[in-house]
Amino acid sequence: LVGGTGTGWSFLSSAEIYDPRTGRFTATGGMTEARESHVALKLRDGRVLVVAGHRGRRADITISRTAEIFDPATGQFTLTGALNVRRHKHEALLLPDGRVLVLGGSDERDEAGAYTSTEFFDPATGTFTNGAPMRLARYKLRGTALVLDARTVLIAGGAPQAEEYDYVSGVGTVVESDQR
Repeated sequence: LVGGTGTGWSFLSSAEIYDPRTGRFTATGGMTEARESHVALKLRDGRVLVVAGHRGRRADITISRTAEIFDPATGQFTLTGALNVRRHKHEALLLPDGRVLVLGGSDERDEAGAYTSTEFFDPATGTFTNGAPMRLARYKLRGTALVLDARTVLIAGGAPQAEEYDYVSGVGTVVESDQR
């Protein structure tokens, strides 16, 4: 578990590891930046990528462009490449080739500042590169996207309609619904 908010709307940089065998949490090294509304994603090599987020509220909010990696072998976080766009309330997916696709999110205006932008993180180089935009702006979409195959993801949340996004060609297709 990484970051989030504590009492009195304090923003946390702390991290804990849960051991299902003992049913206990153990503190580990803290992140370099306090954050919430971020994404944490396990990479193929067992490390964990933590992407963007925010700290502060309302007029004092700061949206992050930073990313860091937790190494369970050392119990430490280290900064990695910065995102091209500062974002929070976004989604990230581990792709079959080992890269990470970061989708949508927003700036401090939330819905009015929702993004169509995407980025790829390459764990081999520690860098983010821009991807093609999605068809629809999306934010608050955590847990609503999934990898369908070696080139397509389904993005179901964060906008009024779902979208199939071909991250290889950069083409998105809005999915029609039978709801009446």
